[in-house]
Amino acid sequence: MLYLGYGEKEDLGKVTFSLIMQQKQYKYLFIKRFQIKPGQLNKAYELLPSDSFKVVKLSTCEDAEIRVVYKPKPGIRVKEECFYLSSFLVKNSRSKGVRLTVKEVQSLRMRPVKRVEEPADQQPSLFNENEEEENNDDV
Repeated sequence: MLYLGYGEKEDLGKVTFSLIMQQKQYKYLFIKRFQIKPGQLNKAYELLPSDSFKVVKLSTCEDAEIRVVYKPKPGIRVKEECFYLSSFLVKNSRSKGVRLTVKEVQSLRMRPVKRVEEPADQQPSLFNENEEEENNDDV
């Protein structure tokens, strides 16, 4: 079992799922972020596009770091890559997903990341105002 939660319409529509799946034939990784907005009760929702895919990871984190380590092969220069869940769009459950990588993967790790939210009214400045006041006192 990958996820257990309430199936209420109001509760299920608020949860964002992130599914990382692998194509069995070519070993490509795909990522799919979606929300289930149930229109009918007692209905099975297919999350994988076809039988040629298998689930690698399923998460309900809002934002996470995905670190992919590739199998060492001759000619591969990049041995490791990092992706963030927040950089992928949230769609409906029938979407096919986005291809994450075409290289063969040795390991995959997900680590939750906290969002840093700044107040909207605060404007970034080049210099700190306190430093300017101190410099004026010295002159």
